[in-house]
Amino acid sequence: MHDRCASGLDRCVGRPARAGARNADRARSLSARCAPAGHAWHYCRRVPFPACRREVEAPAKIDALIEPRWIAPVRPAGALLQGHAIAVDRGVIQAVLPAAAASGLYAARNVVRLPDHLVVPGLVNAHCHLDYTSMAGEFPPPTSFTDWIKLITAAKAGWSYSDYAESWLTGAKMLVQTGTTTVADIEAVPELLPEVWEATPLRVYSFLELTGIKSRRDPHAIVQQATDNIEALQFGRCRCGLRPTWPAASTRACAWC
Repeated sequence: MHDRCASGLDRCVGRPARAGARNADRARSLSARCAPAGHAWHYCRRVPFPACRREVEAPAKIDALIEPRWIAPVRPAGALLQGHAIAVDRGVIQAVLPAAAASGLYAARNVVRLPDHLVVPGLVNAHCHLDYTSMAGEFPPPTSFTDWIKLITAAKAGWSYSDYAESWLTGAKMLVQTGTTTVADIEAVPELLPEVWEATPLRVYSFLELTGIKSRRDPHAIVQQATDNIEALQFGRCRCGLRPTWPAASTRACAWC
């Protein structure tokens, strides 16, 4: 869409034209700053130039414009923005900018105003066991870490695939409700993947747990099976890796990576 100018470069930049040499000098200065590469503006005080045009872009269509009271961005560190908005489209943040400017640049399908809210970046849970969520509160306080492991191992023996899946999804829901967007999860039951990935909006980094405490299997065989499971998965929003729990597996896993 073009905005035709009836006279003077000043009207091209949205200011009323004024006659006189001073105005001519200012227009020449503006033309040097505003002319596109390879194009020269021509100024004349007396002769209109309707060919002078300024491109006016229509506001970009986006899914949502979020206007909270405060925004705490990652950078610059320690900053707290007020009077700003977050432009979001297709689940991706397009811009963080002053709210006054956002309404002119974006045509949002949904405007979310949060006058009493602080928006912060999504939290990251760097170590989690989602499939053990439902075990919380089931055991007495252990006297040692090994006692705790024994209790969990005994409890797992009576769990079904559905029990693990329900526990995993319950934990994922808790993370989402508390502002977490990314989790590094230790997977004791790799058979849950990728179905549980698809059931949550979380960005999940699943690490297949390598342990032979109960099975007494050869460490190399355990690692090989885990790597085969990883290679069979298709990655998108979520990713997968290995989580060794004893030296022999660590050596073999590092060699595979």
